[in-house]
Amino acid sequence: MQSFEQLRSETPPDKSVYVLHELVHNRTVTEQMAAHGAIFIQKPEELPIGATCLIGAHGVGREAERLLRNRAGRLVDATCPIVKNIQQAAAGLAENEELVLAGLRGHPEVEGILGHAGTSQQFLVSCVEEVACLPELSNPVMLCQTTMHHEVADTIFTALQKRFPSARRGGVICHASSERQAAVEALVSRIDLLLVIGSPHSSNANRLREIGERAGIPSYLVDGPEQLPADLAKFPRVGVAAGASTPDEQIQRVIAAVRKLEAFS
Repeated sequence: MQSFEQLRSETPPDKSVYVLHELVHNRTVTEQMAAHGAIFIQKPEELPIGATCLIGAHGVGREAERLLRNRAGRLVDATCPIVKNIQQAAAGLAENEELVLAGLRGHPEVEGILGHAGTSQQFLVSCVEEVACLPELSNPVMLCQTTMHHEVADTIFTALQKRFPSARRGGVICHASSERQAAVEALVSRIDLLLVIGSPHSSNANRLREIGERAGIPSYLVDGPEQLPADLAKFPRVGVAAGASTPDEQIQRVIAAVRKLEAFS
């Protein structure tokens, strides 16, 4: 929220601040920003000429950024630095190289990375099975969406390198995501139910929920206390995790509600 709050304070009271997509994929943050006057748009063409615009943490492609700069009176780029690094790695690829991007179709970060690629030879894979569907490649370079589960990314690259021995890999998984994934992997053997605090469209929060599901325990993604499962009190050991973009206030509200339920169980 800091980028938006500063931008709002520097914008005349009679002018709106526009946000392309969302600052982060979190319903609470988006609702708070809307309450403070943010207007969310989905395409650069929706930005009024001369308006102030904020690019969210997931970034945009070069063409979208060019359109925004042509339209905006002021443009603030809040793209995550790690996403920026992946965009730069994609931009550094030559036309004789093939970009194999591991990520989720339709995700803004994925679209932004593809929009920076220096090669027109671009292939998106969302799971290891899709590696077999790739055409014959001579010089593939694999990059990853920053919130992808590290084990899934490793499995995809292993399959890619087995099929194309010359395959190379660049970029990193977001440390905030990978650290949370490691923590949840260590937690699931000691709990009976997992709560992940985050929004349904948050990629990194969904990766945490999937870890619990793979461990065979009930796993829920919740935005707030009102979404807690009705039978929560019957589980003696409840684990709580949160997505990288989840505000602390949202986390504390859920924890307080869980403790209240446990006190009456």
